[in-house]
Amino acid sequence: MGSEQSQTGEIGFFKGVLLSSAGSMTNIVVLFTETAIAVRLLETTSYGVYVLLIAIANFLVMGMDFGCKISVTQQIASSDKRTQSDIVNTVVLFRILTSIIMAIVIWYVPNAFAWLDPTGELLQYVVWLPAMFAFTSFDQLAEAMLKGFKQYQHVAIAQTTRSLLRLCLTILLLMVFELGILGVILSWVLSFAFSCVYQYIRLPIPKRLKLKKETLVATLRFGAPIQMTYFLWHISGQIQVVILSTFTGPASVAIFDVAAKIPLALQRFSESFISVYFPTMSTLLSNKQLKKAGWMLNQSLKLSSFIVGIGVLVGVLFSREIMGILFSAEYVVGALAFSIMLLSFHMMFAVNLLGYTLTSAGYPKLTLVDNGVRAVSSLVAAITLIPIFNFNGAAISRLVSNYAAGPVVIWLLNQKEIPVTVKPFVLQSVLLWAACLGGWLLYGSSLSFLSGMLLRLFIVLLFAITNFALSTVSLREIFSLIPIPMLKRIGIHDKVHVQAQP
Repeated sequence: MGSEQSQTGEIGFFKGVLLSSAGSMTNIVVLFTETAIAVRLLETTSYGVYVLLIAIANFLVMGMDFGCKISVTQQIASSDKRTQSDIVNTVVLFRILTSIIMAIVIWYVPNAFAWLDPTGELLQYVVWLPAMFAFTSFDQLAEAMLKGFKQYQHVAIAQTTRSLLRLCLTILLLMVFELGILGVILSWVLSFAFSCVYQYIRLPIPKRLKLKKETLVATLRFGAPIQMTYFLWHISGQIQVVILSTFTGPASVAIFDVAAKIPLALQRFSESFISVYFPTMSTLLSNKQLKKAGWMLNQSLKLSSFIVGIGVLVGVLFSREIMGILFSAEYVVGALAFSIMLLSFHMMFAVNLLGYTLTSAGYPKLTLVDNGVRAVSSLVAAITLIPIFNFNGAAISRLVSNYAAGPVVIWLLNQKEIPVTVKPFVLQSVLLWAACLGGWLLYGSSLSFLSGMLLRLFIVLLFAITNFALSTVSLREIFSLIPIPMLKRIGIHDKVHVQAQP
């Protein structure tokens, strides 16, 4: 019986990760296609201005949300129908009012953004910021509300349709109407507008906008502490774009953004695992199943570190080819920044996993410490390094912020008596850096194309073999990630299967 329950739990966890990953993967593929088209049809400076507009809009969304997006999901899910209606109508009206205020500020003081772009091109398109802010903000809010109502299918439809519509509009407005940067801006605004309307229509409550003070106060009070954590995390990941544009201009922003596309896609994809890991860990800890929780934490850490490490190493070793093929020869100059951000992602995934474990254990406020370290170290490193190393300095600042946060979150977990086995992860990280450094040395060698390719593949194989030899991970643990029915189908279940729980 125990074995059957263990197997059922493993299948459920694996299935949850797959289902959660499917929608994210569709959006990632579509947005990659859109980026590949846009960077080939827009000048580097114009694409950089577009990236800067998106960064500003996202900063405004994060700053003007006031925790509403975080609060509404929990409040709607735990309320009766009448209260649900009050929450939706109050928060929507509040968002309309904040959007109007933001639009007035932007339209009347557009020159406030002049310092972000030495070329002055940004000011020509600042007029579109209110629309980008409003529709992005409403889209995120409506999505959070639908999740509160457990209307996940409508969220998936909205996300997928928005991505496909954005791709089609980008192709149409750039290739047929040749609108340049205005085309990609309109593509963004119209696709998010469609998603907002669809999700708002699908909210299963009467739409009668009315502001209830007590409802609004409760929403803001609940979301404020967690919002601060998200805001600090957002700053640590996006402040480089603002500083980079200020010091070097939109062209460098464009190269940095393109170099960050794959690491960002991996980050979004990793959230599919986190979205299943988080509630599972919360259940284990709330039920006082500490041994199982500790096993799950440490098993997840070393397995994810190894698998992510393989992907990161491949990306670093073939960074120039990847940048040239996916985007264009003009962006190959960003290969080093791309490699650095891949290494940063390896640590960031581990830090996020450990941070969510803290939250699962009932210490969400402690993640403020972790994210505060990331934000401060990212800001200091960006201001220091970007003037010296340009977009490579921006990439290094992300690396610094994640490596600074790692020891902090491990210390916090140990303080709360949640032991983390760090030896396998540390060894994997050291081996990854050694392999990457070896690959970077090859770029200066005189090897033929074929010899260089074979040697890089050998480095990947050597990384895997060394990890197995040092017991940072085992083949049994790797095979345990495969669903049990699949293992039984190929006849190796009894030989390699590892129980999901200790």
